[in-house]
Amino acid sequence: MINAVHCSHQGINFSVNKAKQACLWPGISKEIREAIECSNICLRFMKANNKQPITQHPIPDLHWQNIVIDFAYINKTDYSVMDDYYSKFVVLHSLRKNDARSVINVLHHGIPDEVMSDIDPPFDST
Repeated sequence: MINAVHCSHQGINFSVNKAKQACLWPGISKEIREAIECSNICLRFMKANNKQPITQHPIPDLHWQNIVIDFAYINKTDYSVMDDYYSKFVVLHSLRKNDARSVINVLHHGIPDEVMSDIDPPFDST
């Protein structure tokens, strides 16, 4: 069981939680922690994967000046999910196509000064 939950090398907490979903025995957390601490792969990358500090974004002066946007694909439909940094208001729009033009068409509050997003298809340059 320990090898099964640790095979993806996702760390101690992930492996313990995964194991507890399947079964439970006394000392489960300790046994998994000890096994992972002896794993050559985990030892090699453990220090390199330190948690990054949380960064705070400055609060903008106006609504929809800075937004965060992400995309979802649900039931064969593309959606944009936009969040205003100022008000924390969230807007969900269905998109005809998952491209830059469709995203621009749903920016009903004007073009923001800053857009935060992971590199989703509408924002890649290819």
